[in-house]
Amino acid sequence: MRIMPIVCRCRADLEHEMAGISASPAGTLLMADKGFAVYLKVFQVPATEANIIKQEMLSLGCDAAVSAGCCNRSVTYSDVLLLGDRKRYRLFADKLKSQDFRFLRELGNALDAYPGLEQIPGFRACGRFFPADRRYVAGILNLTPDSFYAGSRVQGLREVLNRAEKMASDGADLLDVGAESTRPGAMRLDASDEINRLRDILPELRRQIPLPLSIDTYKSEVARWCMDLGCEIVNDISGLDFDPGMAEVLATGESAVVLMHIKGTPVDMQQNPFYHDVISEVYFELERKRGCAIAAGISPDRIILDPGIGFGKRLEDNYAVLRNLPVMRGLGSPLMLGVSRKSLIGKVLDNQPEERLNGTAVLNTLCLSGGADILRVHDVKEAKEAVKLFAAFESGGNYG
Repeated sequence: MRIMPIVCRCRADLEHEMAGISASPAGTLLMADKGFAVYLKVFQVPATEANIIKQEMLSLGCDAAVSAGCCNRSVTYSDVLLLGDRKRYRLFADKLKSQDFRFLRELGNALDAYPGLEQIPGFRACGRFFPADRRYVAGILNLTPDSFYAGSRVQGLREVLNRAEKMASDGADLLDVGAESTRPGAMRLDASDEINRLRDILPELRRQIPLPLSIDTYKSEVARWCMDLGCEIVNDISGLDFDPGMAEVLATGESAVVLMHIKGTPVDMQQNPFYHDVISEVYFELERKRGCAIAAGISPDRIILDPGIGFGKRLEDNYAVLRNLPVMRGLGSPLMLGVSRKSLIGKVLDNQPEERLNGTAVLNTLCLSGGADILRVHDVKEAKEAVKLFAAFESGGNYG
């Protein structure tokens, strides 16, 4: 008898293995969702309901971890860790919705609506669909004199177009254009000044470079001006929080929106940031931002999330977020990550932004492994190579 393990990193891997043993297509469809464990944490569950949750999960062939005090009633509440798979969570939700306890019925409804149990199909921007079966590279165009990496700064129309053409030839999937620096300590720029920096450049980029454009702004006035020129994405570092009019502006158009996590503002965000639990705090803040966007009329398939590496986070916070990117995918939206040449590289390797290309490539690869859909980078060629190598690694040669 011969036995060996198999590696299934995604549903496609499992489907490939099933095809290899000639499993029926119908059976493959039914079994695929059983192949991947999903671990969920439910906070502050009453002890009685926690015990019921454990029994119901066990009845489905799954399990749940609860506080040891739930059995002897020495605790009133317990966080609960659910250990199951996508298919059984749906069955579990149905069982909870028939319970007498209100908490359990609400949990059943919440699981039914939880986006993390569904595959992320991709995102839409101005009628164009970007499927999730590939990764994208966004090239950074900084029209600012004070961005943290001097090599990213471009001034004047000809220099901008030359840089954009180079990024396009290197394989960029879109261009992210910023006219205000949001580095730590950067001061706010008026909307009129921001538009003036864009006025002569954005229309020519639109006309001469055949790539989707993203505008890096948190101001509704700037966003509206850029959307009128056809910008497909608005990249808001505040996640709709700095300008109360941003959500309404975005809801009236078809542009996608990047909602980023930030603690504080660029002026003060790195002045002793602190988290009790950075993963849960970033997760629930992004969940709130996403919910506000949907409530404002922005469709879920136009929302991209960014956990905000370097924005109001200590070194250990940044690496904790990178290590837990699969948690952020549980929010049900594509992820954009920007680690390019940032200080989380320099603080570990003791080097300057100009020396961080290799470190950036390493972290970009880790981002891809964690589930990043879009890499926001200064160096397009190297990022595109990372994407291509990761795609070859991910497919293992099985899927073309």
